[in-house]
Amino acid sequence: MPQTATDSPSAPSPELPRITRPLTVRVTLLATTRDNHVLMVRDPHVEGGWQLPSGTVSPGDCPVRTAQRLSVSQTGYYQEATHALAITLEHGPSGLPIALDYVLDGGQSDIPPCDEETLTAGAGWRPMRELLESPPLVQNALLALAHGERVPVLVNGDQPPASWPAPEGPDEPA
Repeated sequence: MPQTATDSPSAPSPELPRITRPLTVRVTLLATTRDNHVLMVRDPHVEGGWQLPSGTVSPGDCPVRTAQRLSVSQTGYYQEATHALAITLEHGPSGLPIALDYVLDGGQSDIPPCDEETLTAGAGWRPMRELLESPPLVQNALLALAHGERVPVLVNGDQPPASWPAPEGPDEPA
């Protein structure tokens, strides 16, 4: 005899928690040289400190386009950044995801592709050893870079076009 919903031995599952606020998406750019230099910007929170160029993706914007825009605004150097070296999902105290962080591959050249005068004030090609005490996400990105491991950054399942559209209204499923 077939079972009905009323005589099923399993109880209904509790409703899953819902994310009630937008997920913060952040990008960091890792551009390196074969002679072990990395493009960095001065850290405004640490005197004499340096950090990788980074920022937050605006709602409706594309992580790739944001990384390229940040590269130019923070360093004065245009970087094509279409692949990720490391990605992490940050969870809040409730266990729900609150942020998604990408470290994007900003490319590797034989020597610094531009001199210090070409870069924005506060940007520079620093020795890679300055990343030795970086967070685990950056450490994993460096390992992926050393092993040639990258994944494409996709938006809605495809590589984003260079002319990513600006958001027009509420999100609608495809």
